[in-house]
Amino acid sequence: MSRIKINEGDEAVFVINGKEITVSKLTVSPTSAEEIINKSDSIFSNRKSREASYKLYAQDMAKGEWKTNGETIKFSDDGALLDGRNRLCAVTLGKKNIDFIAIGNIDRSVVDTIDIGMKRTLEHVLKMQGYSYETGSAAIVKTKLELDSRQMSQGASEAALNISRLNAVHEYENNIDKYNKASEYGKDIWTISHKALNRPEVGALYMHLTETLKWDCEVVKEFFNKLATPAEKTIFFTTYDKLNNKKVCRGKERFKEYIICWNSYITGKKTQRISYKDGDWFISPN
Repeated sequence: MSRIKINEGDEAVFVINGKEITVSKLTVSPTSAEEIINKSDSIFSNRKSREASYKLYAQDMAKGEWKTNGETIKFSDDGALLDGRNRLCAVTLGKKNIDFIAIGNIDRSVVDTIDIGMKRTLEHVLKMQGYSYETGSAAIVKTKLELDSRQMSQGASEAALNISRLNAVHEYENNIDKYNKASEYGKDIWTISHKALNRPEVGALYMHLTETLKWDCEVVKEFFNKLATPAEKTIFFTTYDKLNNKKVCRGKERFKEYIICWNSYITGKKTQRISYKDGDWFISPN
């Protein structure tokens, strides 16, 4: 492997997959570290800094015990900080200049693959790629993809379900208006139900039933309206009561209650139980 010596102020340029990527030595002062963070924040909203982490980093830097381990400070092609925020926050707390290895001109769309040891939520990824979205839309996208997988009971990881943040971003990109409207609809049902029905659950179920299964949106809306304002002594009242008890009815078990209620509504007969393992799912209204 060839070696390239980079003198202070110099940078090496590598063409990878047709894109020029820069590598350089970056000497950061407390002032310049703050300037980098502020500039990046003006471009997009990144994750919040982890105070516990950067204070520990700052202690090491103050004692002269900070080690160069090959981790880099990464910048996008428009100058946004993609990775290294906590390290730069640590520099702002001290009085020393700290040297880093900097990588520049990275496409911001790959942020989903950076720093996977610290979870980046879908919200972070959408913000970093410049999307303006309705509150709850990101949760709706992920939950809808889980519903589409029809493996809600197995507690499978996103990898096992082939659901990555990149999949979710692409799903959102292709259906932006629909997901934002689903989020607004979920909020309306959440309000009408006095917060018994969860906004992302309703939005995701609405998208799954109307977009994935292609069922009549008016039938789906009628179902949610009946569930949000249930008449006594009906399956809707029973389901509402269970969903409203969030300490008992939690997680993916909540979707079993939605399925039982939907299937009872469609067939006109009370569904006693459903089994994901046996392939039980929402019954077609057609």
